[in-house]
Amino acid sequence: MAGLLTADHPYYGSGEFSEHYDSWEDFIFDWADADPDYNHLYRWDVIQPDPDDADAVLNIDLFFVQQRRGCISQVAVNITPDDEPAITAYLQERYKLVQALWAPIGG
Repeated sequence: MAGLLTADHPYYGSGEFSEHYDSWEDFIFDWADADPDYNHLYRWDVIQPDPDDADAVLNIDLFFVQQRRGCISQVAVNITPDDEPAITAYLQERYKLVQALWAPIGG
């Protein structure tokens, strides 16, 4: 699946608060029960490792708006290509929420 790992979004995200996870599994362990309406995922960026840095890893940055609090959080997660199906499923569920939110004007 070329889409997720090679996606290149314009600009870049940033957040007031940040967290880092060493693996997708660690992230899901902490965030599996997080309310997706309250923790609204509005952006994701895959960060490719620097080929000149032997310690660099593939990473995904997830950007959440915590509704009602008005906080923007950035969550960085180390990932591997093997994580792609699980990440894609997670993002697709959040995409459905965005579609539902905008459905009244979506036509």
